[in-house]
Amino acid sequence: GPTLPAFTPAEVDYLSETLTRAFAQAQPSEVVVFGLTNPKTQEMTEVTTGGWYVKGAQLHLILGNYREAFTMSSIRELLWQDPLHMIAGALYEFVPGPHQRLLGEDNGFGTFLIPEAPQLALDYQELSLGAPPVDSGHDKGLPLSVYQDFSLEGKLQRLKQIRDNGLITDDEYATKKKALLDDF
Repeated sequence: GPTLPAFTPAEVDYLSETLTRAFAQAQPSEVVVFGLTNPKTQEMTEVTTGGWYVKGAQLHLILGNYREAFTMSSIRELLWQDPLHMIAGALYEFVPGPHQRLLGEDNGFGTFLIPEAPQLALDYQELSLGAPPVDSGHDKGLPLSVYQDFSLEGKLQRLKQIRDNGLITDDEYATKKKALLDDF
């Protein structure tokens, strides 16, 4: 599919303000977690959760859930208690930009907590200086996708898991399944 920004301008503004305050209070070894909600219908809410941490000159993003739609309030409560908990496998792909790179399973923090959670490292000092990009991680053999299975079969299995967990309705499942098959 098309490459889209991970966050809307309004979400960027909100995260910039709240993460600045949270990092000012956090210890250097702490992960600052976040959760965003977007009501889609009276019964369904879309949730994005994750965490940020600093390691050296890099700001790391762990994205536990990205625009996951659910209908059960217990899922929201679970994610507010543990924002890095993935309610399903990742249904998105990080596409690194300038001064960004993907982290594999053996690099970075948090993979022992959430082995499938995609991570992106941003060289924030280089970004803030506007320096020309040196490397985005692709020439180091890092995968474009950090999922264990990004095949059509893998996507369909994750979609079925989401439906089986009651996070989407049968109608939503059928619509999303058709869209995946149409894209194939």
